[in-house]
Amino acid sequence: MDYELSIIVPKDELEQTGLSVIVHEWGGSSFSCDPPQYMTKGGMIFEQEDIGHYVRSENIVADHNFVALYLKNGADMLHQLEWSINHQRTEPDRNHLLDFLTGLLELSQFYIYLVREDETVKRKYKVSDWDEMTHIISVCLNWDAPKDVLIYKV
Repeated sequence: MDYELSIIVPKDELEQTGLSVIVHEWGGSSFSCDPPQYMTKGGMIFEQEDIGHYVRSENIVADHNFVALYLKNGADMLHQLEWSINHQRTEPDRNHLLDFLTGLLELSQFYIYLVREDETVKRKYKVSDWDEMTHIISVCLNWDAPKDVLIYKV
């Protein structure tokens, strides 16, 4: 299935996610991308996007102290995660994407949007630990009954 993944995290906790700003050098000067892009240690790239869409569509309490990022190049890792869930019928294999998402539990709050292309959030799940998070992701990515979800911690 083609899912889109976006996260919203507090700006002052962005460093805790392990994301690093992507900077390009040219002519002896360094430039960040516009819009800003961030990379995980495993090479996944997230691009910053307008947070207003999420605030309006999901009525979340987020303001200028948050940053919205969508996964720009992680489709392979998302497909690997889907495959492991749908072929093993147990907890998913750990991969970089799953480790990154469960690592967000260390933040004071976050929002994860896991929505199929051309769909909207249909269920919201509040999580507080690794087991809850991996279970919800497994249920969401199940091919027999896929779900479009907002997973959050506040």
